[in-house]
Amino acid sequence: MARSDQREGRGLQHEATPFADGSGRATQANAVPVDAELIAIAKLCLEIDPKDRPRDAGVLAERVTSYLTSVESRLRQAEVERATEAARAEEALQTAKQHELAASAERRARKLQMGLAAVVLCVLTVGGIAATWTAAEFPRTA
Repeated sequence: MARSDQREGRGLQHEATPFADGSGRATQANAVPVDAELIAIAKLCLEIDPKDRPRDAGVLAERVTSYLTSVESRLRQAEVERATEAARAEEALQTAKQHELAASAERRARKLQMGLAAVVLCVLTVGGIAATWTAAEFPRTA
């Protein structure tokens, strides 16, 4: 749209701007994540009608300061969430280690119990064999 059209009050029509790839689309620009609030501030500054733009640098500074404050707040919140998740992960790791140690101790106790049961069985078997052999070799004389 020509400048004369803008002056005559016909409004702004967006036309495709040719980019390096010749497609008229902002391929790389669209891939960059930008906060919607920052885009709104930039668009406000680029308004055609001066009445729609910030009236002075002080108003713009307030908006940018507000935006930066919100970004800092979100970053702090993300840091707190990340630290909380790290603490939960560490706690889960410690709990898993404790469970593993308890399971290991239980396995050792079970092995010891089975070993003692085997020793008792062997002693009873040897004792029974010895009693049978003694009874057969030395009959009771009464």
